[in-house]
Amino acid sequence: MTLTREEILSNLVVYAFAGNDTTAIALTNLFTHLAANPDTQDWISEEINYYLPSNDLGSWGYGTFFKLKRCCAAVMETLRICHPLSQLVKTTSLSAQPLEINGKTYMIPAGVSVNCSLPALHTHPRYWADNPLIWKPARFISTTDSGHDNKEPDERGKFDAKILAPETSEKFMPFAWGQRVCPGKKFAQVELVAVLARLFRDWRVEPEPRPGENLEQARDRVWRSSLVVDHERHMLHEMVNPENVGLRLDSLDAKHLAEYGEVMRRMSEMEGLFVISITGPQAPVSVFNAHADKLRSDMLKSRYKTKYKELKKVLKEVKEENVDEKIKNAFEVVKKTESKIKSLDSFIEKYTSDIRKNEKKHEQLNGGRRANDEKSKAVDEW
Repeated sequence: MTLTREEILSNLVVYAFAGNDTTAIALTNLFTHLAANPDTQDWISEEINYYLPSNDLGSWGYGTFFKLKRCCAAVMETLRICHPLSQLVKTTSLSAQPLEINGKTYMIPAGVSVNCSLPALHTHPRYWADNPLIWKPARFISTTDSGHDNKEPDERGKFDAKILAPETSEKFMPFAWGQRVCPGKKFAQVELVAVLARLFRDWRVEPEPRPGENLEQARDRVWRSSLVVDHERHMLHEMVNPENVGLRLDSLDAKHLAEYGEVMRRMSEMEGLFVISITGPQAPVSVFNAHADKLRSDMLKSRYKTKYKELKKVLKEVKEENVDEKIKNAFEVVKKTESKIKSLDSFIEKYTSDIRKNEKKHEQLNGGRRANDEKSKAVDEW
């Protein structure tokens, strides 16, 4: 049995969209919690600088991922308390399935949806007795007899003695479990840890205090913002108005502004991130806005209109000739971008329509199967 072209395309779209929003939302929550917990930033930075002493990205190997246990713990704790999905949706097979709970066996009928609430599972006091609603990455790390966070027998033993909790268990399933585990699990894990290693080796994230607000109050506000999710309008658990949180990245060294400026700009363009300002000693503050809906044409139009006005003003100040013509040529790409977005919207609409058709066929197939079962039952009774 082989997959049809339509099935392959359908799967590719699911993989692309599933891995895009979920990773962005996870990063948003991860940065927010780190901003509210500066001690944890120092904790993971210490590990990063030990295993990655060189700033040469070419020397960073895949094997380092398994050593950065504190970074992994920060990712796991974020997925525990702020998972992008509200539940895992599963369906039983074509035959009834026995389910044993507390010594009792229950028969789950065929073709029944069984949903697991991730927020309930990941914060249940039975499994998470140590303040389940508090973001605490260290809960996923235990220490062998050869080392402890508060003891330093030697620099290497300080980190190698750490044991990371299983990434999947009966109480923690951020990527599901078994044969139906998330196909992008390892990619997402490595991606999130790599972002942490890249940024928090030389940077720190801090909340931007509002007028009349001190730093501690700003951290408390940021922490509370991470607990409020928008589950009414979206399939995913997104933070409400993340652009209003207000975080800034502080460089530990002024030279990093020049080295990482472009990286920070790209990070600020990621879907789902909030307002970020990059600051450093003897360097101006640059503010970059990023919106979860940046792919929509109306947002693009607004953005390009602003850039158009700014560019036109600058060119007029230097008395450039043919300003309008040059700007028209420079922003011709806008039309092409909007065309691509329309094509993408059309594809998504067609994809959604195909899903509805398949659901209808599936419903008809189940109806036929039920009719056959009733006939078989009638024959058996006869």
